[in-house]
Amino acid sequence: MNVFDQLIERVTEAGARLGVEFEADAQEVRDYVKERAFHLARCVGEPGFEEAALAERDNVMLKLAMSAVAAGDAADAELRGILDGGLSVIAGLLSRGIA
Repeated sequence: MNVFDQLIERVTEAGARLGVEFEADAQEVRDYVKERAFHLARCVGEPGFEEAALAERDNVMLKLAMSAVAAGDAADAELRGILDGGLSVIAGLLSRGIA
């Protein structure tokens, strides 16, 4: 299992545990995460990387189109944390040619 699949699996598992339903297909989100991670990889070490990573995390959250109204802020915060860390780690790995 590659890093993209691992991240999507973590998000999916967290969503199920938190009672969050995602409107987007897992493969579609995986492909989007991969695209955005490659973009972030070009920004690693540059000024503004942290802000770019947060923006990409929010873009992925929008792509998930999650219906988390009932799940509340705790679900939103946990999923944002998973995506924030995951995207940053993957971008770092890609920038070094590891992933």
